Amino acid sequence: MATEIEIMGHKAKIERVSGQEKLEPWHREEMLVVWIAFDEAVAGTMSFAVLIPAKKYERDEFLYNVRRRGEEQFKLILEKHEKEQREMWGRNERKKALDAMVAEAQSLIE
Repeated sequence: MATEIEIMGHKAKIERVSGQEKLEPWHREEMLVVWIAFDEAVAGTMSFAVLIPAKKYERDEFLYNVRRRGEEQFKLILEKHEKEQREMWGRNERKKALDAMVAEAQSLIE
């Protein structure tokens, strides 16, 4: 059974933990990769992973670190999502303006 946690007010579960070996230059130390899954999609996100240092943890310390890193990582995900939404809105507005110009140009040749 997965352990339930809360990330920025959203219910989630810790689904699994795996190890990330030290691999220079990308991974400078061994890490634990912790997968967090929301009960329902939040801003288009169902799950994501966080990295915490590989060491022996007590349960409360482990959960604290996962929640803390989960909130940091999810804030980055939300910022990226908001940026993509603004860019999409801008593209839609430019597309509307272009469509209006096309319609106007089309009327010139009819």
